[in-house]
Amino acid sequence: MLAAQAWQLCRRGGDDPNRFGIFDEGGFWFISSNMIRDLARLNKVEMLPWDDYGAMPSPDAEISTGGTATLRLFGGGPARPDRHREELRLLFGAPGFGITGEVSNAVRQVRETVSIAQ
Repeated sequence: MLAAQAWQLCRRGGDDPNRFGIFDEGGFWFISSNMIRDLARLNKVEMLPWDDYGAMPSPDAEISTGGTATLRLFGGGPARPDRHREELRLLFGAPGFGITGEVSNAVRQVRETVSIAQ
């Protein structure tokens, strides 16, 4: 299931967002972080599951079921990313969504420099 599909399902009350995660981590923050990773992948930037950057929320972030305007935009349509390719390309270029060359490695608890092929 794409993260945007999980987001939509949980926002509708169709499932518990805490079921989407790993170990003891889950919820809307986890789903929204994976939506942003999916956005990177759709723009040909492969992220590791433990790499965090930019607009990804932290585990203690308060995320309402409505989410931010950007997450509503991303979660509202890209369950069918092939139909929203240009919109997703533009969103990836928005502040906080593109990779700037540094990620936070959540496993090692360090910031790391990454190389993004153009």
